[in-house]
Amino acid sequence: MTKWYDEEGAGTSVVTASRIRLHRNIAGFPFPEKMADGDLKKLNAELADTAVGITGRFDLPADRFELGDLSGRARQALQERHLISSSLIEYTKPASMVLTKDESIALLFGGDDHLRLQVSVSGKNLEGAWARAGRTDDWFNERYPFAFDDKYGYLTAWPTHVGTGMRAYLILHLPILGRTRRFSSTVSEVGHFGIAVRNAFGPEEENYGDVYVIYNQQTLGQSEEEYIALVNKVGTELAVQEERLREAELGKRRSQWEDAVWRAYGTLRYARSLPLKESLELISRVRLGECLGLLKPEKTISLLPLMQGCLPATLCTVNHREAGEEELASLRAAYLRASFPDMMGE
Repeated sequence: MTKWYDEEGAGTSVVTASRIRLHRNIAGFPFPEKMADGDLKKLNAELADTAVGITGRFDLPADRFELGDLSGRARQALQERHLISSSLIEYTKPASMVLTKDESIALLFGGDDHLRLQVSVSGKNLEGAWARAGRTDDWFNERYPFAFDDKYGYLTAWPTHVGTGMRAYLILHLPILGRTRRFSSTVSEVGHFGIAVRNAFGPEEENYGDVYVIYNQQTLGQSEEEYIALVNKVGTELAVQEERLREAELGKRRSQWEDAVWRAYGTLRYARSLPLKESLELISRVRLGECLGLLKPEKTISLLPLMQGCLPATLCTVNHREAGEEELASLRAAYLRASFPDMMGE
């Protein structure tokens, strides 16, 4: 089945994806960390049974599994696709997951909270993601009352999630704006409004591939709709700045960009060994070339699946073996060669 991230939504030259994540706990139960394993496993199973009902109503087939049955590499691959947090890679308490086959809905039972619900959609569509997340949230709350305080809102294991228990995310491709001197000051400015900006790929101190995630830091004090509107506002402003810079760069340095883009494409098409950072930067450049009209692909270049496919655990999982850095570089190059033939027209 096609994954949600395999098809770019309308108007996604900058905003590539939207995501809503909710944290919930069931009233009358301790947080998972404080529960006996047997009790937690039983609760997880009951919630997973309920999850099958809601995915059926969306007409989305789903897989159900226990995290404990997965290898560390398989868990890491889930984390690379942002389906679980990094803390769950080595988590030892019971945790279950129901994941639709298109991966647009991910329901995690256990971990920090009894339920972590995530809905992802292509393009700039937080409202659509929220509509589906809200419907799923109501489905569970009708059957299992959530832990809720009239003053503080939804109660969660981490105080940073108390209130709405919601984070709204936009994933943006900012290959020009992200490399300007003023970008760091822009990040600081939006931080004053409660919006955080982090790298989608690469370590905290260095971005790989020019892809950024913006989201609401606060979850207490405003409604879900207000937080979504705030994230949308900041995302729109960043997208406008990026688009203006792209237009200016194309007007001033068209030939230089055309050369850089085609060189990037040539490397992706023919390289036999590629480290992760270089791979993501090349993908970013080729995608920018498409958006600038310098390349004419037979189908749209989708950033997220291409970049996620380059990540270590994903490569190992797809190739059904462990691999060191040298072999990973070879596997990555082979994956990208297979992804790019016949995509470009002269």
